Amino acid sequence: MSGRASVTQLALPTGIKKLTNIAVVRLKKAGVRFEIACYKNTVVAWRDGFEKDLDNVLQTTKVYNNVSKGVFAKEEDLLRAFGTKDEETVSRAILDTGELQVSEKERKNVFDVIFRDAVTVLVEKCVNPNTNRPYPPGMIERALREIHFSVDPMRSAKQQALAAIPKLRAVFPIKRAAMRFKLVVGSEWFEKTKTFLESGAVLDARVERTAHHDDEPSSLQKMSEIVCVADPSAYRACDAFVRDETGKTGRLEVVTVAVTEGGVSVGAFESGGAETTTGTVRTNAKPKANPVKPEHPGAEPSETLARATRDLRLSDSGEPSSFEASTDGPARRLPSSTARVLRDATPRSERGVAAEAGAGVEVLYARGKIADLPEAYASRRERFAPLDAVQAGWTVELRRRGGSSAVDAVFFDPDGVGYKAFADARREALRAKGKR
Repeated sequence: MSGRASVTQLALPTGIKKLTNIAVVRLKKAGVRFEIACYKNTVVAWRDGFEKDLDNVLQTTKVYNNVSKGVFAKEEDLLRAFGTKDEETVSRAILDTGELQVSEKERKNVFDVIFRDAVTVLVEKCVNPNTNRPYPPGMIERALREIHFSVDPMRSAKQQALAAIPKLRAVFPIKRAAMRFKLVVGSEWFEKTKTFLESGAVLDARVERTAHHDDEPSSLQKMSEIVCVADPSAYRACDAFVRDETGKTGRLEVVTVAVTEGGVSVGAFESGGAETTTGTVRTNAKPKANPVKPEHPGAEPSETLARATRDLRLSDSGEPSSFEASTDGPARRLPSSTARVLRDATPRSERGVAAEAGAGVEVLYARGKIADLPEAYASRRERFAPLDAVQAGWTVELRRRGGSSAVDAVFFDPDGVGYKAFADARREALRAKGKR
């Protein structure tokens, strides 16, 4: 053997292609094409301001003429195009203004995200003009596909969604939901501001509530408030009026972005304390407590629990409190565990249903038999008829809150317990039938 050390030649793989799983950003300037290699899904985050670290965006700070071929840009080209040969500075310039190449899957993902955002905007900001209630997302999505809604990645989802409203009107009735504004102005400008809102200069303006403090002794309290509902396009007009016509002492506040009619909720039929917000109804009036009924001997545990539950007071939120009403003394606090069991066992339909319509609620059909519903509600009579077939003795009352076009039905079982939904009433009737 020779005393010389043998030199081993390592065979390097020739099939490796570097810089392949990347996003390429191109910029053509001074007649030369410049490219940089970036990590996927990071360029948009950098441009939106979510990503601040350049090292998390660039795979390398080298500037190329062609990334796929590995051709670097010449220094004289960088000086002529960008005025500097610092490749990090040039990379930032290309990253901010260059053209991004994305794959088909990435492009489809961006389009899907914008489309879903547009659907969400329409659901939140638009309503059916006949009922003033929002449409479900599935219906909006089908309608957008029916009108061949095309997504523009260079525009925001809100802009595209609002631009699609005129086309959607050809499919079904839809309009922008009104906004609720509060104008706070000096008392000396109160009448002028109210006249401005009622003159027709503000689209669909309707004054809901006013608070005039002209008689307040303190000058700091001499600010009046006017709450109105108007079309969203009226924001600019109201803002300009408050700034220019009220001595620059007033201000405009947006109370509710979209005023819509919500479903029937707890306390919906209570009197004047109800305050409607977006999709919810809050009530400030506490329902009256009912006397506790004595337990019937031999009654099933579920029936005894139901009777005790119905005698609980209701809190402002419509949930049973931990107090038991009594006719011969003050309210008695129940153990927390018992109150929790009673609250969980109470059917949702039995919570907060007022037996009598409160103030501000119009009774269209007084409590009576389903078969006696007038001809004007023939469709409801046919739909509710199966309830009588399951269990006799059910009654119904049709009510409508003031200012709303929606007619709600409240059902009462033979014992006088109210239910806010037909499905809940039918379920209770079937349960009672099964006990016979």
